[in-house]
Amino acid sequence: MAVLDVDLLLFFKPIFTWLFVFTIIYAILTKVKFFGESRGVNATISLTMAFLFILTPGVKDVLNIVTPWFIFLFIFII
Repeated sequence: MAVLDVDLLLFFKPIFTWLFVFTIIYAILTKVKFFGESRGVNATISLTMAFLFILTPGVKDVLNIVTPWFIFLFIFII
């Protein structure tokens, strides 16, 4: 019987959180067009914000708790 090893998923948790923040911020910036229609500017701002979210300890902890719930919700909606 195969057992799912979740320790490997815990190793990748910061990467999943970073991807989640980057994707959400990039989508918002692309939709709102606050900084223009330049995809490079939007990607740079999203990249910077994602790194800031990961480097801030309190925000990182909240995102690590909330991100799996958003993913489950997204899968459930689809």
